[in-house]
Amino acid sequence: MIANFLFDPDTYQVLGLVDYDCSHTGHPLHEFFFSSFSLSYYALTSDPEISSALFHGFPSPLPSSTRVAKTEYRDDDAPQWPVMKIFEEELERAGAIRPSSVVGGKKIAQLYGFISEVCPMHFGMQRWVEMVTAKKGEEGLRKVIEEQAATLGSSLAGWGY
Repeated sequence: MIANFLFDPDTYQVLGLVDYDCSHTGHPLHEFFFSSFSLSYYALTSDPEISSALFHGFPSPLPSSTRVAKTEYRDDDAPQWPVMKIFEEELERAGAIRPSSVVGGKKIAQLYGFISEVCPMHFGMQRWVEMVTAKKGEEGLRKVIEEQAATLGSSLAGWGY
């Protein structure tokens, strides 16, 4: 998340990263499955423009962006193309692994996304089920499950099933 980054708010230059909460041994690409949502620098994105940029390089000129007038970006904000590109350039400059530098990274992300659709973790979280039920009722929960089934069906079709 952007909250883990220390950066210059005027130039967007990344000054540091503070992140210990999900420390584990894993593939470096895994970090881009769960971090940087607020930058739209998210390797599991369904947005074809963002996916292409992350795995094949950023277009020139960049797509238009709407700069969010906040001190912190949120997951649901519009893609911040200049910020994403600067982030990519800083990772490259530092010699860090990033989605575009991982051979087969796009396929790995697609497979990971598919696995997440087969068994979305939030369905197994009792508090999530209770929250949805409290907000939307039993019928609302049933609708969410039906939407998930449609998403899974679409994903299976994409994999040829």
